[in-house]
Amino acid sequence: MKIRRTSIVLLLAILMLLGYMYVFPKAEILESGTYSDVTGITIDCGTRMSMQRLTCYGAGRHWIFYGTNGPPYWDQGRYYASSPDGQNWDVKNQYITGGLHGGADFSIFQRGNDIHYAYSYGTEMEAGTPGYYRKGLLNSDGTITWQPEQLFHDNSYLYIFDSDPVICVDANGYPWITTFGYLGDGTYDRSRIFHSQTTDGTWVDAPGFEDGFVVYEDPNINYQYLVVPLPDGSVYVVCHLSQYEGYPWEMFEGPVYGRKWDCNTQSWGSLETVTNRQVTNDFFGAVSVVSVGDEVHVALYEEPGFPDASTGPPYYRFVHCYRESDGTWHDDDVILDINYKPAVNHHFTPVLTQGGDGFLLFWAGTDGNQEVPNTVFYKEYNNETHTWEDNAHQWFTDPDMFIEDKFGYSMINTYFGEHNDIIGFMYRADDPDNNWYRVRYNWLEHPTPPDDPPPPYDTDEDGIPDNQDNCPNTWNPDQDDWDGDGVGDACDPDVPPVCEGDVFDCIDNDLYQCQNGQWVLVEENSPTCTGDPDPPECEGSETTCIDGDLYECQSGSWVLIEENAPSCQPPECSGTEQTCIDDDLYQCENGQWVLLEENSATCGYQDPVCSGSETTCLDGDLYQCQNGQWALIEENSSFCQAPPECSGTETTCVDGNLYQCQDGQWKLIESNSKYCEEGDDIISIIMGSWEYILLIFLSSLFVVSIVWKR
Repeated sequence: MKIRRTSIVLLLAILMLLGYMYVFPKAEILESGTYSDVTGITIDCGTRMSMQRLTCYGAGRHWIFYGTNGPPYWDQGRYYASSPDGQNWDVKNQYITGGLHGGADFSIFQRGNDIHYAYSYGTEMEAGTPGYYRKGLLNSDGTITWQPEQLFHDNSYLYIFDSDPVICVDANGYPWITTFGYLGDGTYDRSRIFHSQTTDGTWVDAPGFEDGFVVYEDPNINYQYLVVPLPDGSVYVVCHLSQYEGYPWEMFEGPVYGRKWDCNTQSWGSLETVTNRQVTNDFFGAVSVVSVGDEVHVALYEEPGFPDASTGPPYYRFVHCYRESDGTWHDDDVILDINYKPAVNHHFTPVLTQGGDGFLLFWAGTDGNQEVPNTVFYKEYNNETHTWEDNAHQWFTDPDMFIEDKFGYSMINTYFGEHNDIIGFMYRADDPDNNWYRVRYNWLEHPTPPDDPPPPYDTDEDGIPDNQDNCPNTWNPDQDDWDGDGVGDACDPDVPPVCEGDVFDCIDNDLYQCQNGQWVLVEENSPTCTGDPDPPECEGSETTCIDGDLYECQSGSWVLIEENAPSCQPPECSGTEQTCIDDDLYQCENGQWVLLEENSATCGYQDPVCSGSETTCLDGDLYQCQNGQWALIEENSSFCQAPPECSGTETTCVDGNLYQCQDGQWKLIESNSKYCEEGDDIISIIMGSWEYILLIFLSSLFVVSIVWKR
């Protein structure tokens, strides 16, 4: 018995736990936890440089862009693949062939289902390397509808080539592209930013950007640019060190700068110092940038003890800097200290992605205290509270993961921002059978917290949010809705035509009058339109007056013909005579009829209120008083067809109902009375009643006598 009771208790506990889990779900990140190979792909540097986005989500599919296998590594083509579930991949045809420098000279940017890319074409040291831009549309069947490729620069300013393009599309749909210039003598020259004044997929240089614009210039140091969009159509450019002396490349470190392009004034703001921290740049990808609202956020890889690499702990750290909308920068936010000396040529790239109430930081290979090989971590930042969550998430481990190459190029890549609550993660994995690498992909489902309302979209930009706009796709700030059906006049197919005169018409039981060529609502649920004026029904083309207005019978309903019709007004009067109009009593005062009493009994009006259970006949129908109101008992009652007069207190039966004469009128005494059964007359009814009373009396005496005897 105890065992049975214990089992029942355990079962109830399990059911309560399941109910808590499903009835009260937590709003948190849901990890897919399963990575997938993009089948049939082998690459060299196809996921190089995390600052160049190469993956996105659109048209209900996951998308990746990658380079083919070499050699040489600068002579790769470009492909794309897509998947409906992030696991099963469709590999499409090659769309760029050859001349890509090591996979690093390509990047994408997504807005909605539009995809944009930029790349530099040429071999390692080919002179006059041009740059190309292209726009396409992501399709749900896994294809991309491409527009013709556009030349965004021809390298006429005598660089050997421009490498490492990074593309961004601002909030108004205009593309921006940054490049990194190489002179060919072992040094790098000025980076530049290019900008088009068109949004249709063509490229037309915006004024001042014909040969690219140098955001920040130092004669001894070259800075690489990263550009991010702001909500009003402006952009912000972050400039970080990318100088290398000679070959092989050597490390330089130094400050980070920034500058804003204001789309409203079409001008650059002043140069701003993002941070003076020692940002390491002995590898590509030491800096990652996203925008969240009007704020700009930067994650960087710092070496606190530079130039003494042995100084520590911490030897390195992830640092977060952010810019407020007024231009104030903060750089005192340490995300993760790396408290051990990593192996030579081993670096940990920070990668930022917009998501949730802020953004997420991804990295791989360390938890700060030790190396955790082939493992991806992330940490979330809340932009409303400007705080990081306490602990990092150790997401997944792939034994074949390849974090960086011999030059320190980052091999991990994520979306610029989440799409449909999804954040994708793309990386390289070893492929020993082919002596190259494979592309692998994983993703997070990152739902927006349920208490956050969706943004107030305004598709037609009329100042009314779509969820309140009666024409969400048609500009109508006045929100006029003449018939009150919830569909604005600007998009309502039922808007009536222009009218003439002062005629009246009914629409959906509402009465309208033509005023100044437009229909104006006169009365909602008008009796004129519902067919309920007094009298409620009509025939032919008869006319009647209601409240001084003239109505005509049309198709069985009364239709207003003329308000305050002369024919419906009482005639002139004299003295103090009285008259009745529609059951209302009028009296003559000063030659005009004045309403004296509405629903006057003098005019034959009968008060519908009654008492008791009395009956009466109206128009041949029998009514009975119930709860103070007359209720129909029988239509065309035979009793109501009989002579209504009677005398004395005589009784009679009609259709099984018992009536008695009261005040000269027949009144219903009992419906379906047993005294009105066939064959009974008034005498048998009376006798029957005495027999019933006598039987009750004798029975009572019998009971009393028995009790008395006891």
